[in-house]
Amino acid sequence: MNRMTVLLGKDLKDIIKSRITYSYIIVPLFLSFAYVGMALNSMNSLEAAGIGKEIMTEAAQATINGIFNTLPLVVIMLVCSVLASYAVVLDKTKRITETLLATPLSLRQIWIAKSLAITIPSAVIGILISLIMLTVVNYIAFVPRVGFIFPGPLSLATGILLVPFVSFFVVSIVTCLQLIMTNPRLASLVFSVLFLAVFFSTALSQTGLRLDFSLIYLVLVVILLAINFFLARLLTKERIVLSSKT
Repeated sequence: MNRMTVLLGKDLKDIIKSRITYSYIIVPLFLSFAYVGMALNSMNSLEAAGIGKEIMTEAAQATINGIFNTLPLVVIMLVCSVLASYAVVLDKTKRITETLLATPLSLRQIWIAKSLAITIPSAVIGILISLIMLTVVNYIAFVPRVGFIFPGPLSLATGILLVPFVSFFVVSIVTCLQLIMTNPRLASLVFSVLFLAVFFSTALSQTGLRLDFSLIYLVLVVILLAINFFLARLLTKERIVLSSKT
């Protein structure tokens, strides 16, 4: 475990030092302001219709809960897609992966460390941007009308805990494929497919089933965990070495 921590720390330092990490904070932050416009339009419409404060408060609460149910996922996945596109690929190009195989680290330790190094900074960025949007949306759309609205406990737990878990398991699938595939860049396509699958699965909350976001994410965690368990059997030193030499 200590050896894995060393590798994780080294990868985290490389990611933190990389300019690309900071440049891609701006993109999701900019996209997140769409939530401000939607919240403001919603409040203006209710106010123009003469809706009472109680109904407006309920609408504001639903909006804030929606932000924490979806925005962390979008931001974390966007940042993960950037970091995952070069984390393992760069190591293979520089022959660092082969050096790692000669260390006492097990294959699973390398796999987990690489996946965590991508997920941790992405989750931190996603949660921070969500908290920024929580503040901005409140002071622009809600505070003048109904006061400051906090996300519900379940929505808060979903955004801060469940979404990072889902993201980690998606990243670990992509990382494993990058390690064993001859052309690891093809794993980026897999990442896109998984991201879309996860994102559109949240639409189940809007269907007649009315499933809660937390339940959807829990089911996704189980499914993604099962996929990771299957891929773990394919992760062998021979496959990694052969994929690095082609």
